[in-house]
Amino acid sequence: MIKKGKVIIFLGLLFLVQTSIGQNEKYHRIALDNPFVELPLVENVQARIDLPLHEKSILAFLGESYPWLFLNGSSLVLQEQTESPFTTHFLFQQQFHGMEVYGNYLKVNLEKNGQIINVIHNTCATESWSIDLIMEKAFEEAGDISMIDYLVDEIIYRSIDGPTFGKLIRVNTNDARSDIKDYSTTYLMNKSDLLWKSDLHAYFAHDTIIKAYIFQPDPLTSAATVYGGMYVDNFDSTNVSLDDQRILVTITATDTLDTFYVKNPYCAITDFASPFKAVVTQSNDSFLFTRYDDAFEDVNAFYHINMIHQYVNDSLGFSVVNYPIMVDPHGAGGADNSFFSYSTSPPSLQFGEGGVDDAEDADVVVHEYGHAISFAAAPLTNTGRERNAIDEGFCDYLATSYSKALYAYHSDSMFTWDGHNEFWQGRVANSTRRYNKNDSTGSYINGGIWCSALVEIEGKLGRAKTNQLAIQTMYFEASNTKMPYAAQMLLKADTILFGGVDYCKIVHSLYARNLLDKKYIHFCDFTAISPVEMQQEDFLILNEAGFASGKEDLIVVNKKEQKIEINLFAINGELIYSNHSTALNNILSPVSLASGFYLLQIKSDRHLMNQKLLKY
Repeated sequence: MIKKGKVIIFLGLLFLVQTSIGQNEKYHRIALDNPFVELPLVENVQARIDLPLHEKSILAFLGESYPWLFLNGSSLVLQEQTESPFTTHFLFQQQFHGMEVYGNYLKVNLEKNGQIINVIHNTCATESWSIDLIMEKAFEEAGDISMIDYLVDEIIYRSIDGPTFGKLIRVNTNDARSDIKDYSTTYLMNKSDLLWKSDLHAYFAHDTIIKAYIFQPDPLTSAATVYGGMYVDNFDSTNVSLDDQRILVTITATDTLDTFYVKNPYCAITDFASPFKAVVTQSNDSFLFTRYDDAFEDVNAFYHINMIHQYVNDSLGFSVVNYPIMVDPHGAGGADNSFFSYSTSPPSLQFGEGGVDDAEDADVVVHEYGHAISFAAAPLTNTGRERNAIDEGFCDYLATSYSKALYAYHSDSMFTWDGHNEFWQGRVANSTRRYNKNDSTGSYINGGIWCSALVEIEGKLGRAKTNQLAIQTMYFEASNTKMPYAAQMLLKADTILFGGVDYCKIVHSLYARNLLDKKYIHFCDFTAISPVEMQQEDFLILNEAGFASGKEDLIVVNKKEQKIEINLFAINGELIYSNHSTALNNILSPVSLASGFYLLQIKSDRHLMNQKLLKY
């Protein structure tokens, strides 16, 4: 007989469920769309739901519009309901005779007045399904799991080509055999692939104010310098130059009688992953450390998480991540890697210590917290290659915008202190890449398309407005959505929030990156070509990473083989190299160049392009 436990039906080939989302592409998974599961259908629906909006009214509408979802044992169960200040979103899970059909969902996005924006779904009809056959086959395939005495539930998943079955493994994380000690329940697939985890919980004492030293946002940006000389990691050592870049701040924290803790209702510094290092506490309100001390990363991450949370919730008006997110500033197994995970309870952030400690760079801290914001806006939807790219681009933009608001220097550089050095090349926020639906490049690189579009838009609309648009757009997301869909939802957000007054400015930047087609141009005057369009029309730069490593030449492609001028400047403005050429491919060697940043300038009769380059 079937053992008692939750039964789940899977449509499509079983695939890894993403529960952690990271910063450094060197160490993270390549996100792939599942070829055996249909991509979601986005339907623009002209209908309005009577207020107030609630589960029953939405289900009544769906019953009229999608009657086949309520036949032969099929049903929809509300999984998440989220709200921004401007929109409401209902995420339903399809079930069959009360059993979850894994990966089958339906999401309804609505304006506050009940007007439906769209319906996104990848549900299926179940008229040919037999519950008796499914349960009989499950019994045949159940096998023996008695060897793992604390595993409970079994699963059933069904491929498109026919029934295939497996087991769901449930592990109690306060069991002595578990590495995670947060007293909740984790569900695992095939003993290793994390699937789901239980609800949030946390407890705190009363608030207090502590004093702390932090980097604002990192020592290179605040010093307006580049990596090198006195500004190197050098195994976490400090010196006068690095100490001078600390600033004294106050942060709301927690105390219990004579002990002060780096935790509050929105962030809890916690030691839950290797390398295990005790969380700093003090007998007074002073947390005044240098980067040589492990405690410095504790308070630096704590401060920047509190600042971005306060900005998004208090200044921008969203209500997200209103729980004490667990943060381990010395985690990720010590690797040069950081990530957000919703599989812990509550969700958590881990920051690695390889190279420059990740928690010392506000870009890394805010980027990872951006994943928590995205997850709060559209829970359980970050599945699919382009959907992952949208998330990475959103988080890169949020971090770039945060740092740029503090200092304009290095504003186009992502992970300024953690990357762009001998450890890894970092990322940039001024990418000239254009969207190609057939491009299989990883989500981190293609995320640069979305990030750079938002950065360019911020230059036109300002920080607050663009941040609001970027966050609101994330509420519209669903699993496996594509980048052009995000672009269309950004325009929808502008219409809802600001009446569409900046339509042309936004379309300009999105169209330049091939995220929108010509039908969106309408009445817009594109006489003044954007910087991205200039670069894409005449010039192409190849092999920046090889140039940065000092091992390979940079290639400037003169796409129209016209007369161009190529100049290379040092960061102080000194002209290092100049050449006039009509050749298709033009080579710049890094061999004789010292480590640091350079400015590459390419000019033709019509266009001018400036591009920052790095040489390690």
